[in-house]
Amino acid sequence: MDSTTHLRSLPPRARAVMLRLMLMAMYPASPRAVAGLPDQPGMPGFDPPEGPKRKNQRGCAHLLLLATLAAMAIAGALVATPAHAGTWRLDVNLASYHTEAWARRALNQTNPGIGLAWQASRTWAIAGGAYLNSYRRETMYALVEWTPIHIGADAHWHVDAGLAAGLASGYTRQEVPCAPLAGGAWVRVVAPGGIALNVVGVPNGMWKRSGFVGFQLSFPLR
Repeated sequence: MDSTTHLRSLPPRARAVMLRLMLMAMYPASPRAVAGLPDQPGMPGFDPPEGPKRKNQRGCAHLLLLATLAAMAIAGALVATPAHAGTWRLDVNLASYHTEAWARRALNQTNPGIGLAWQASRTWAIAGGAYLNSYRRETMYALVEWTPIHIGADAHWHVDAGLAAGLASGYTRQEVPCAPLAGGAWVRVVAPGGIALNVVGVPNGMWKRSGFVGFQLSFPLR
């Protein structure tokens, strides 16, 4: 079993760094809360609130670092993976559900699209394609999927979970301050025949805008 198969197989220091980056990228506005430190005025250790621009810059830097590390890691995984060992998959974008009521009223939640993914293992994959985004514009995307959390055996129903990060067009900086960078939690639910449901999630805390959950069907190409 290679070192990319499970999160726990990483060296303790590397595992701690990756987990911290995951939290920093998902919750850039509240690093003290992520660290378990007081985050209220008048409490010891409270830092004065930052302006939105500073928060966005810090969050973008975290996301860029996470995307860079993911790209470097999958490059190593691809080099170490024989060409015949990977699986090509057809991804079909379906829809999204926004977590804020105003976003469900104002934004588009039907997001048809299509893409291709090459899955090197249950832990690493790269994907690219196009879909109609929440602002009713065409988005082209390229992502690295890192799913080190594995539940269940390959031959049965199983779940792989982790993060996805990369580039996505079709968004302005007012809508996504880090555009064209993109990232979020990634969960893959796989049936015994190989058909999968991909779920991507971005929480409300990211950029102080509405979070969402997006859905894809993924079909193995034999």
